[in-house]
Amino acid sequence: MKYLSTVPELAGRRVTVMGLGLFGGGLAATRFLCLRGAHVTVTDLKSAEALRESVAALGGFPVALHLG
Repeated sequence: MKYLSTVPELAGRRVTVMGLGLFGGGLAATRFLCLRGAHVTVTDLKSAEALRESVAALGGFPVALHLG
């Protein structure tokens, strides 16, 4: 995967994803960052209940959630 060679080292870095969302963009970004070793915090104005499918899809990833 050629594009991964241009991604800066993320292991151990703190990263905030603003907007987990319902359509997958925030979810994909969060998974990518976690797999690269970043300490990820996710924020979203929607509640955990409104985002339940996206939150469930993060199961097993070490993510701090600040929702609502």
